[in-house]
Amino acid sequence: MSEAGIKEHSSPIKKPKRLINVVQFALLVAIMLIAMLSQLVTTGFDASKNDPALSDKAAWAPRLKGGNRSLADTDVKAAVDYFAGMAK
Repeated sequence: MSEAGIKEHSSPIKKPKRLINVVQFALLVAIMLIAMLSQLVTTGFDASKNDPALSDKAAWAPRLKGGNRSLADTDVKAAVDYFAGMAK
């Protein structure tokens, strides 16, 4: 292969100190993105402020007493599946 078509490689990073700075900046950006993503994931679920905690039996007693006979079985099953999924 002839060397006439080969171009010399050039890089904007010419010194080792500059390379270290670029790597540090890249790691900082990655860590910041991970932190923002984890914050979004953990705070993405906004439960209603009026709903009691699942573990507060006294607050749930009036809501569960007697039930709601107008609900279809599929609605009740969906609610049970939802709360069971939250417990996992």
